[in-house]
Amino acid sequence: MRIYQAEDYKAMSRRAANIISAQVIYKPNCVLGLATGGTPVGLYKQLVDWYKKGDLSFAETRSVNLDEYLGLSPHHEQSYRYFMQVNLFDHIDIKPENTHVLDGLAKNPQAECMAYNRLIRDLGGIDLQLLGMGHNGHIAFNEPGDDFGLETHVELATRTKIFCSCTTEFGGAPNTHCCPVCTGMPGTLPVLNQQVVELAVKAGLALNCRITRSSRFDRKNYFYPDLPKAYQISQLYAPIARDGAVDIGEGKTIRIHEMHMEEDAGKLVHDPWLDQTRADYNRCGVPLIEIVTEPDFRSADEVIAYLEKLKETLQYLGVSDCKMQEGSLRCDVNLSVRPMGSQELGTRTEMKNLNSFKAISRAIQYEARRQIELIEEGKRVVQETRRWDENKDATYAMRSKENAQDYRYFPEPDIPPLELSEEYLERLRAEQPELAEAKRARYQADWGLPVYDTEMITSQKALAGFFEAVVALGAEPKQAANWIMGEVLGALSVHGLEARDMKLTPPTLARLIQLVKEGKLNRNTAVKVFEAIFETDGDVDTYVKEHGLEQVSDAGLVSRVVDEVLAANEKSVADYRAGKEKAFGFLVGQVMRQLKGQASPAVVNQVLREKLQ
Repeated sequence: MRIYQAEDYKAMSRRAANIISAQVIYKPNCVLGLATGGTPVGLYKQLVDWYKKGDLSFAETRSVNLDEYLGLSPHHEQSYRYFMQVNLFDHIDIKPENTHVLDGLAKNPQAECMAYNRLIRDLGGIDLQLLGMGHNGHIAFNEPGDDFGLETHVELATRTKIFCSCTTEFGGAPNTHCCPVCTGMPGTLPVLNQQVVELAVKAGLALNCRITRSSRFDRKNYFYPDLPKAYQISQLYAPIARDGAVDIGEGKTIRIHEMHMEEDAGKLVHDPWLDQTRADYNRCGVPLIEIVTEPDFRSADEVIAYLEKLKETLQYLGVSDCKMQEGSLRCDVNLSVRPMGSQELGTRTEMKNLNSFKAISRAIQYEARRQIELIEEGKRVVQETRRWDENKDATYAMRSKENAQDYRYFPEPDIPPLELSEEYLERLRAEQPELAEAKRARYQADWGLPVYDTEMITSQKALAGFFEAVVALGAEPKQAANWIMGEVLGALSVHGLEARDMKLTPPTLARLIQLVKEGKLNRNTAVKVFEAIFETDGDVDTYVKEHGLEQVSDAGLVSRVVDEVLAANEKSVADYRAGKEKAFGFLVGQVMRQLKGQASPAVVNQVLREKLQ
């Protein structure tokens, strides 16, 4: 490692610009990894000055940016694409197609990141990476000394509520999915839903938790209009599971402190026209598990990696659908900061109203910066609950943070202690399904699929099931994977759907793949058929027949068209015979055009080469 010291920011910027310019001069088509923020602004200004003087050219240079804000368009003033255009790209001769920044509006962030990694590999890797350093030593939002844990509420996939027979169906007219039990009317008694316990235990086992053989419920007392009985039945003293662990990759493990069962509260709906707030008790009593982690996270990226792993695991288990837009997966973030080297945790705040992974990431970044600035200004961080404002990109104080004693917990008198036998736990262990990691390993071992393919296919449980069904119907695994990663995921993104919501069925895609294999459709025509039938799951054979799309394999017809093309393109014929192979591709294209793209490529190639001999 070499460390260069500079007198000031200007000298540092010039020295860094010298290093980058040397790389560009030495290798004009080099790949530069670029960063944003305050640190590189002076460097970029220096590079622009040298370009304008004619000392430097970026005409062949490629660039790959470090990161981008999820949810921001490239024209947003706070996006990193906008930053790069304003500070560098608009002022030099780099080709727009050679500048690469992550798409902040990507429908599938995971797929976008995977595609970005593949792009970097295809470019041959990064020749020189530029990184900026924050005032507290952070690089790329990895804040030193940030400590935060998560409280994640997960709605369990039961048809009825935790203590009564009311439906858990999402939506419905206000106050139509509730009864005297879930609203706590006098004289009613709760009865524990057996399936709630089973799903909670399955989740605990999959998250490597120690299951509590003897657990119980407690009353958490507080008054709020969305809680009609003025207490929530939860678990404080003896939760269903403790001491779990989630591996998020790269040697990082997030410890789970506990997981407990509880009931959900209702919802307050404010009518601005009438200036009224009304209570909807439909969600009262909807079964939840709350998963509480230790303060093991050190960056927003680690939080998102954990939540993605958690969501994936719970969906594969069938424990929850984890639809954040419907409140099935909700996350509260407890965050504190401390000086580097300090072992004492700082004062924490809790952030609520985080209804997307994007919101969680941005809220963490904002709150960490807010607390750091307070401490550096000699001010005190107040322990409180804060609400994330998506529009303002900031948190604001809601109320002071309660402690356990504020809720006056005491054992729930109406529900007896829960005793779980070892036989019961063994049965649930045996019922655990194959999870995503195991599927990925099996796909690689049994079908030889690349790691990238397996990660894409298993990103959604329904997608993995769809893939396996297509293969079971006779499709080659790699061909099925290619169609799913390309056309299926592309169509889902365009229509804003998840795999479980699409109408396309495995037999339809399997038939389409078969027609391509049999030579009755070429790949391009098959894609057009796919796009036409995706939304309706239409019959492939009927659509092909009605639109006259079956591939032309008649060698006689192809021969006549080839003769016409050769006669009309004598120069290309001469070029090919002179050794210019590109001319052959041109002639193939002309033949395919004449046959409206429906000719068999194999037949066209064979006939054309025979006639060019």
